[in-house]
Amino acid sequence: MVNGEGPAGVFGLGESHKGHIAAALSTGRAVLLVAPNEVAAVKLHDDIACYDIPCAHFPTREIPLSGKGFAARDSIEERRVAVLSALAAGNTMTVVTCIQALMQRTVAPEIIKNSLHSYEAGQTIEPRDMVSELVMAGYERVDVCEAPGQVCLRGGYVDVYPIAAENPVRIEFFGDEIDTLRIYDPLTQRSVDNVDHIDVPPATEMPITDEARARALKLLKKRKAEELASALEKGGRPDNSVALLPLFYPGETTLFDYIDKDWIILIDEPARLEESGKIAYQEFLEGVSSLMQAGEIQPEQANLTVSPLETIKRMDTRRTAMM
Repeated sequence: MVNGEGPAGVFGLGESHKGHIAAALSTGRAVLLVAPNEVAAVKLHDDIACYDIPCAHFPTREIPLSGKGFAARDSIEERRVAVLSALAAGNTMTVVTCIQALMQRTVAPEIIKNSLHSYEAGQTIEPRDMVSELVMAGYERVDVCEAPGQVCLRGGYVDVYPIAAENPVRIEFFGDEIDTLRIYDPLTQRSVDNVDHIDVPPATEMPITDEARARALKLLKKRKAEELASALEKGGRPDNSVALLPLFYPGETTLFDYIDKDWIILIDEPARLEESGKIAYQEFLEGVSSLMQAGEIQPEQANLTVSPLETIKRMDTRRTAMM
């Protein structure tokens, strides 16, 4: 399988042995391990992590189509963004996910890659341009940075709170040149540490490019979806915007588009995985049908999830093993 001579089947493994095998195959290689559900994926991830292997869990997105009365859990988006950012940057790692997460649409790798920003002392960039590119990457422009995913411009410095960071960073300028970068406590505003550079990942799984904004705005105006269109016209984004992803980015991009032919793919309990995928997809279609009849969602939102059969088909490679 390592030499591309699969697919292969490995049967009779105990639950603890699956993580062991995945960890062994992960040494110096990129591995995608797909579980039948979220609970199984978390357990496999924890088992592999015991072997000190670079491993990440790509969770299922939990965002209802309408978004009414729903508050997204930031930790889920942070973990999804972290995995997509690492893969877009070309990192070799083991990713553990489940069939439901693998079926969910996301943005193309180049969108995430173009939203990865690094800043260092001595770099030349206009402060307003820095804020603009961070807003495009999903950061919310505010008066004071108090929470992850925020950015503000105050006089001769820019404050940014990277999505997964413990504290924000104050980037001070001398003209258009970055002079210093200081990590600070958002409550006391006191410096915690000085750094030479920072890496700022996108604050959302769906950064909005100018082209994507124009595309979605055109559709929403045509359908007289004034509330959604208004948020876009003001340079912001609608609540629950990831649920509108197909309006911004047509196509069927999934996590699969972040890996290449050299990745080893491990499928945990194939029959159970296929059944779980079918159930999740049927529930999704029923929800779409109900909300479309009520006029609460846009037609393109029916494309937020790829079919389980198409997803399973993409798992069939010469580097695939079923456990």
